[in-house]
Amino acid sequence: MNSLTFYGEPSSLEFPALCPNCGRKAQRFISYSKAFCRESDLDTYVVSTVKVPFCDDCVAQHDRQFRAPGLLANLASCFGNSDMIATVFYGVAFAFVAQLAVASLLRGRWSHFGIELLIAGLFGWIAWSQGRRCWRETEYLRIAPLTEITEAFDFGDHHIGAFEADRFTCTIRNADFAREFAALNRSREWSQNSPRAENDRRQSNRKIWMFGALMLAIALILHLLGWGE
Repeated sequence: MNSLTFYGEPSSLEFPALCPNCGRKAQRFISYSKAFCRESDLDTYVVSTVKVPFCDDCVAQHDRQFRAPGLLANLASCFGNSDMIATVFYGVAFAFVAQLAVASLLRGRWSHFGIELLIAGLFGWIAWSQGRRCWRETEYLRIAPLTEITEAFDFGDHHIGAFEADRFTCTIRNADFAREFAALNRSREWSQNSPRAENDRRQSNRKIWMFGALMLAIALILHLLGWGE
């Protein structure tokens, strides 16, 4: 496998018209995604997607291997966000009040119908907007695994030091593809000893020192003001 590191995001890469699995001419594309956990006070997930060229034979083999999550699995994934339970309750409330509104309409109780319609609309809007948010935030649970074919062009998550520019690593199976791919993306390739990498580290160190000095100044000011005494 050939390993290359680049600045930016995987979706910004350019690809040669070659198959990364076998090196033959490629005219078709496969879009696939990977999910990565970003650590914070609460773990969050990001989904990165690439659109990679493959030859017809490799696309056919990928199609035979590919297993997408089913409908029930996709719906169940939404409950990976606990707010989805509240969404269900808002949906039930919408259905209940909407039923009351229809009954009032059929009986000619116009004042009741108007109020019930307004309440049903509010419950429906809350359920819809919160459901959409839960769907977006649980997208990482619906990512299909890579196949043997798509593993020919694999990519990782960001691995950077404090205050350094984002970068990520790609691993490529075919050497010919890797060579042309590197040439197309030369301007954004990262190298340990390149002038850009050294400048990036210098700027990172400068920002770390500035941040440390700021924290020290704040602590000194709070001490002089008698904070916490």
